[in-house]
Amino acid sequence: MKIRNGFVSNSSSSSFCIIGMPFDECDLRNYIAKVTDQEGFDTDDEDIDIEEFLDSKDISYESGIGEYYEQYIIGRYYNDMKPDETKAQFEARVKADIEKALPDIGKEIKVALHYDGGYEG
Repeated sequence: MKIRNGFVSNSSSSSFCIIGMPFDECDLRNYIAKVTDQEGFDTDDEDIDIEEFLDSKDISYESGIGEYYEQYIIGRYYNDMKPDETKAQFEARVKADIEKALPDIGKEIKVALHYDGGYEG
């Protein structure tokens, strides 16, 4: 029997491991429209670029994969944890980062581990 150590991937797969919280795409679009309107931007839902907005807030995200097909998982990748940081400290930092990136989002921020092994079809 052969045993392989290391990363193994199919060419059609995508995977992630992120500590964060799922948000519906529609909710994010509404939130971004509200925030950008307050900042004086004239926009409608079709012009809203969620990824551009999240990138500008320096927050990690994944979308459109597996059970999260119409959701964005917003948070930090597991490998962003500092060497001297506990999981609880990391989760608290991620929660604070989400609250900073999406202030007044209208829901309580509860972070957890989310992962997806990618498409297998």
